[in-house]
Amino acid sequence: MRVRPIFALIAALAATTLVGTTGFAASADEVWEQQYQRESSTAACPTPADETPWQASYTGQREWAGSWAQWPNDGQGGWVCQRSIIWAHDPPPGPGCIPWMNGPFGPFYYDFLGSTYLPVGAPVYLDAACSAPSGSNTSVGTAYASDGTGALSICATHGYSVVYDRTNNVWSCG
Repeated sequence: MRVRPIFALIAALAATTLVGTTGFAASADEVWEQQYQRESSTAACPTPADETPWQASYTGQREWAGSWAQWPNDGQGGWVCQRSIIWAHDPPPGPGCIPWMNGPFGPFYYDFLGSTYLPVGAPVYLDAACSAPSGSNTSVGTAYASDGTGALSICATHGYSVVYDRTNNVWSCG
């Protein structure tokens, strides 16, 4: 089995692509597809001795799995072992302008922009476009999460230890 030369070629091509691209910046879950040729459809996919070491920041398919690709056998196709390493992640976009309270003075909104956390002093808005400031600001840290566990995780990274439910997945940190 010729694992080493083929794996080295794939690694070199990937590195050339990354380095040779002008102005390259990692974005939107950058994936590195890795493959090496195997003898048959039933051949095992052992870990190559010279594989890319797995890092804590990687996600994706850690173990090698059998597949088929066009490149082996001089472009005639053949059986391969493959995995996909996701090496750079873009955080999901924040929720934007979210209603959090509908009281006697009307609804109020928080603009999370590209985040899931608002610090103390973030502006409160009067409209769904978050373009009309209410003149008030947040008095505590505020998280946007689908549940209390997620909210607590967000709040904890900013020094808080509890959360209080509001509405529309908006949580006060405490």
